[in-house]
Amino acid sequence: MCFWKIGATAASYPCLLCTWNSLLFPPKEKPLPLLKLPTIPLRLITKMMKPEEILNLSICSYRLELFLRASRHRITCCNFHVSDRHLSVSLKIPNSMAMSFKIGEGKKQLNSVDKLGVLCRSLREKKGSFWFNQEFPPDEMLEIYKRTISLYSPFLIIWVFYFDSSSPSVDSSCRYLVENLTTMISANNYDRTTYHRFVFQNGSVTREFLTELMDRIPVTASFAVTADIPADFKHSKAFKYKTVEYKDARWATLDDLKSVKNECFVNLQSSNFDCHDLNEFLKYWVDCDDAILKKMALKLKEGTVINEIVLTDQLTVLLYYVDGLPHFFL
Repeated sequence: MCFWKIGATAASYPCLLCTWNSLLFPPKEKPLPLLKLPTIPLRLITKMMKPEEILNLSICSYRLELFLRASRHRITCCNFHVSDRHLSVSLKIPNSMAMSFKIGEGKKQLNSVDKLGVLCRSLREKKGSFWFNQEFPPDEMLEIYKRTISLYSPFLIIWVFYFDSSSPSVDSSCRYLVENLTTMISANNYDRTTYHRFVFQNGSVTREFLTELMDRIPVTASFAVTADIPADFKHSKAFKYKTVEYKDARWATLDDLKSVKNECFVNLQSSNFDCHDLNEFLKYWVDCDDAILKKMALKLKEGTVINEIVLTDQLTVLLYYVDGLPHFFL
């Protein structure tokens, strides 16, 4: 309404002066007083928020952090990355979040991560991503993880460790975090309904170190190693995880394949198996009464020529073609 006709009973339209006034001096929007809202409206509002908005609210207000921890925002996936150089927190993927830590003591030390508000000076936001401006020792990483994960109810939690031969600090940090994380998995009820995945990338791992990791990580988790593995490595749980992925599996034997459990998915990007080995495993798989495997992808020994006759020997198969490629149904 035109301010020149305030008080008039007849309807009016804004004049040119009113239009200019609204463009030059737009009315300021008052922030929504979330803390003054009743519980149910506040819950409905936060339920529609994105994961990064939930994190922002918890950092801005300890009272909101307590409320969000009680309501727990449902998301698909949480990613946590640990290395000697990563510093970012990525929240660009819809309904998921990713947080990266850089190992180190840092110049700025947090006294105690008893609330997420203490991170307000450690994070910088740019185009939907958050960046840490300091390094963290393993114990502070674990505390930040505990405070962050308490805000959400994720279906999948992924921990990715990046190894570097020139930075042995990753090994010790990985030991500390895996030990405490596996203890939390077995102790907390909410983790029993959450799928966990541990990924170890780059560089190489020793036989003793990988044995220690497998001793701690439960077989209900997903286990992936893209780092180089010693040729003499052996472990009873190596093929019993829910998902098994090895970039270098030349150490694996046929008995290892036969030990597969949990109806899992197996992905071997390199191996020493040939067509005869695979045929023997297929016959074992077909005759086994237990549902041991859902899907397997493997690369045969380098230089092996695939022989369909050897692969299907003594097996009843249905052959069909998709896009010119042969498919066998056992």
